[in-house]
Amino acid sequence: MSGANENANTSITGITISNLFGSQYLTIDTTKFTPVNTRSALICTDLSLLNYGWQNITFLSNDGIGFSSAPGMIHGNLSGVILKTKEIPLAGFSQETGALSSINYSISLPTYPVGGSVNTQVWEGALPSDLYTFGRIATMSNFLDVDDLAYTTKISKTNFPSTGSAQLHMSVNSTWIESRNCRTNTYVERISDDRSTGEVLRSRFLYNDSVKNLDYFEIDSPHGFSTFGLSQLSGSGNPFQLITLTVASHINPPDDNSAPSTGAGTGKAADPATVQKVNPPPKLAPPDPGKTEKVYTNANGVISQATLLQSTDRLAQISLGLGVTAKDRAGAPLSTVTLSAIPVESLPPVPPSATYTFAGMAYNFELEGATFSPAVSLSFSYPPDAPLGQDFVVKTYDHQSGTWVDLPTRYDASTGRITAEISHFCCIALFTKPLVTANSPEKSSTLSPGPMQAPPETPPPPPPRNGREYFYQHDGVGGGTRGKKYLPDCGSRCSGNRICH
Repeated sequence: MSGANENANTSITGITISNLFGSQYLTIDTTKFTPVNTRSALICTDLSLLNYGWQNITFLSNDGIGFSSAPGMIHGNLSGVILKTKEIPLAGFSQETGALSSINYSISLPTYPVGGSVNTQVWEGALPSDLYTFGRIATMSNFLDVDDLAYTTKISKTNFPSTGSAQLHMSVNSTWIESRNCRTNTYVERISDDRSTGEVLRSRFLYNDSVKNLDYFEIDSPHGFSTFGLSQLSGSGNPFQLITLTVASHINPPDDNSAPSTGAGTGKAADPATVQKVNPPPKLAPPDPGKTEKVYTNANGVISQATLLQSTDRLAQISLGLGVTAKDRAGAPLSTVTLSAIPVESLPPVPPSATYTFAGMAYNFELEGATFSPAVSLSFSYPPDAPLGQDFVVKTYDHQSGTWVDLPTRYDASTGRITAEISHFCCIALFTKPLVTANSPEKSSTLSPGPMQAPPETPPPPPPRNGREYFYQHDGVGGGTRGKKYLPDCGSRCSGNRICH
């Protein structure tokens, strides 16, 4: 079978996990590794030289203490981990798909998967049953069809938690992209492990390798890794819509015993006539097409004409002001900006212990990775169904750490808008959290009222400055007193032995 069949495991000599007080405690043997320690993050970057299948592993600690060093070791409480695989070459692929193609991926988890392993299999094209399912996912996501499918990636895991988000990097022949539709129609479709759900994931074009004739893409998978197909889809559909693949009886279902195709997939879903539609899926709400505005910049990326972009639902807007430097991921001047709503079922998960709650507004920017200097303003309308006694906070999702990160947020009661300053584009959402004020019941109940006091009298206004400012020294008994006062410009000695200077 052409492609790849690679393994990675977490039983790594020098990494020890113990359970203390109900949570994981990490110990790194520094005679085996030389990790980079930033207190809150511990990065093992030299794993690529070892035969474990990982490029690097980042350990996270958010207990306020972080990782501490001791002779021969580094240790600390563990709150999360990010594992990134080595680059996996895809051997035996045709020139049409890309003989030099490769993939890698990372997974963000709340705990370290002790004794865990993953197996990655990649083959060109798709198995018949996978191709049929990819076709269903595309059409149920309101796309017209799967025009073509370059290759399938199946990631199987053992002793890995079911939670966690993943990020994939895939490459494919640039000619395969150009001869079908374009980069913007390149997606990755995902089938869950139990094949009960699926979704279409957006791909972000990163760069082109002109020597290898490859286009490189980055894909975020909020529901982790399983089976993926790098596809060209036609039509305007709804990415990130989690599709429930209801159980249906097939007339002559696809046969999985046949070998995987050795060329690019045909890309055509099974004939609809072969599907017995017992319980047709409910009609999905139309996806948000998003709104796009042109950004006017000079050769240095400095905005020369202010731009205001409002979302389709008119609940969010971003303001790009004069003098702001706006550049895309590659560092070139930003030319356009697109804002589209993200459905709640497609949002990255919120930790169960979180004190904040999603407020129903989340938006994605097409040009994720664009940067602004100084930051620009993104504002939300006040949610009509927001509960009383709640405050607001705008958060952005950090794919590397797999966490929601606060942005400085302010609320203007006169306009009813919640505003945050953003310096780069990414997934941004509005959340509510319990309101804490100085007059909250918890605090006011502990305070005892003091005695009533009359307000202080208003001091008389100072005399008008109708002369010069004179400095004086008192020369009488116990003298040495100095001071100053405003007096008419008399030009003579003042009373009380005060001599004007």
